Amino acid sequence: MNVNTAVKAALNTLVDIASHSNGVQPVTGLELAQRQKLSVSRIELLLSALRAAGIVKGTKGRNGGYTLLQDCLLYTSDAADDS
Repeated sequence: MNVNTAVKAALNTLVDIASHSNGVQPVTGLELAQRQKLSVSRIELLLSALRAAGIVKGTKGRNGGYTLLQDCLLYTSDAADDS
């Protein structure tokens, strides 16, 4: 499978959310951007596509951020590639 840069970044974002959200506390776009050394705008573009695909949930507000909609073990690389 040929994986382009955007798909790699989306997969890294999903792994980051899964490992840092604990299923309860959302991960902010800023935290994701800092850990992955990407711009916040780039992370927001990726998250927008992942939200539209029904993979992540965005929560607004002071304690907002992003969480996975399903258990991380249920996802495949095809899910990120489709977004």
